[in-house]
Amino acid sequence: MMIEHTRRAFLRLNEMMRSQIGDRGATMVEYALLVVLLALVSISAIAVFGNTVGVQFSDISSSVIENT
Repeated sequence: MMIEHTRRAFLRLNEMMRSQIGDRGATMVEYALLVVLLALVSISAIAVFGNTVGVQFSDISSSVIENT
């Protein structure tokens, strides 16, 4: 659901930017919007999975230390 909401926001922002500056510079704006979208998805993924992944890396690290 969050990805769908982010995609809609991205499309609305893209339409607003295109209407403001026309086709000139549209590619730069699209790349900037893609970077923003990627950042939002990355931050969301870290917020959701961060603790789980951290615990797994800790467990792996402990196992490696114990077996050496």
